[in-house]
Amino acid sequence: MAEQLKNGFEGVTFLKSSYWVALFVAIQATLLVLLLKFNLQQYVLAGSASEFFYAAAPQAVILLLASFLILKRLGVNFIKTWRDWSANYKRDITLGALYFAGCLILVFLLNLTGYPWNLPQDKSSTLINNALNWGIPGFSGFLFLTCVLTPVAEELFYKRLLYTGVRHEMPALKAIILCSLLFALIHPRTTVLLVFTGNLLTYYMYEKHKRIFANIVLHSLMNFFVILNKAF
Repeated sequence: MAEQLKNGFEGVTFLKSSYWVALFVAIQATLLVLLLKFNLQQYVLAGSASEFFYAAAPQAVILLLASFLILKRLGVNFIKTWRDWSANYKRDITLGALYFAGCLILVFLLNLTGYPWNLPQDKSSTLINNALNWGIPGFSGFLFLTCVLTPVAEELFYKRLLYTGVRHEMPALKAIILCSLLFALIHPRTTVLLVFTGNLLTYYMYEKHKRIFANIVLHSLMNFFVILNKAF
């Protein structure tokens, strides 16, 4: 009971039932997997930016809308939140960048130990190489979806909704491991270990600082790093 009352998230609206959270995560994860599987061929072999957006954008949009609807139902004041982000964006950007630098150091150290951090040249590599041939407008749209829209949607859901709900019912370490695992499982199996390891840091960051915009910045930088790694 003491852990629930003194977890650092007092006053933050959250999903009160861990069972409800688990059900919601299962529904969303299933929906995302089905969408990905249904559009996979078009998503990977997209010959143009329009084909890519038709196949990939609905997944991010659905997750984003679902997060907004639930936050609204929880009574979140979006105007107040926007003002907070606007007033603290410099600090949040700096914080996200510092943690990203920490991620790069971690990658370097893991490389020295032989840890399999290297990103596999899988189907997403084909997609990124195709995107490089879409011209400046097409590639810019690709970057917007992968480095802006998707991070916003996933951070709102997996940090602001999922983590705060889980955190009210278990200690920080358990919540971080559980949520990192859930997030990793929605990614391709070739990257599950890498995503899980990286998200231990991102959830720690949210636990320590509780700045969702800073987490969005970190997520965006990490996605951009992945694109550069696979493209070059």
